[in-house]
Amino acid sequence: MNLSQKLLIGHLVRRNAKVRPHDTAIIHEDKRITFKELDDETNRLANALNHTGVTKGDRVGLLSRNSRISAIYYFACAKIGAIFVPISFMASESEM
Repeated sequence: MNLSQKLLIGHLVRRNAKVRPHDTAIIHEDKRITFKELDDETNRLANALNHTGVTKGDRVGLLSRNSRISAIYYFACAKIGAIFVPISFMASESEM
């Protein structure tokens, strides 16, 4: 595989949305999200992050529990080359 054929993390959701749009990408609690829905949501967030000035190499922190939102942030950041920094909601003030 040459460099131009490598699959980057940011492209995984896009590729799967084209190949298997109606397959389940994420199950969180009782909600299922398809690859197409995940691609749409990550695109919206990636565009919003870009609109607010986030660019390649920037860090994006999210204080949250593990959820579908965390996955959306992870893939959206990957799509624009930003670095996703999950912050545990259980972290103390000094740890943050």
